[in-house]
Amino acid sequence: MSKAMIIAMMALCIAIPARADDMVLCLARQVDACTRMIDSGKYELKNRANLFLDRGVAHEAKGELELAIADDSEANRRMARAAYAGEKSAEDVMKGAPFRK
Repeated sequence: MSKAMIIAMMALCIAIPARADDMVLCLARQVDACTRMIDSGKYELKNRANLFLDRGVAHEAKGELELAIADDSEANRRMARAAYAGEKSAEDVMKGAPFRK
């Protein structure tokens, strides 16, 4: 789920005249959706990192700062691993080795 999609979902939640309970429910659904996508195992490292970022945004909007920080930290760790893996693959290609995923 991209940041633009998250922002659109949050805007939709805000745009609908709603009680505070409805806002919490809307954000909870976003957190649940991101969690299901993370747990599905269908996404590669960089995409999972983005899901952690998206879920962190929802946690922050709900005021759950410790959870937001944890998700942001996990996203940063995964992005660093993805960048390193991409760098190593590029080095292998430059050396003539076949490309690895």
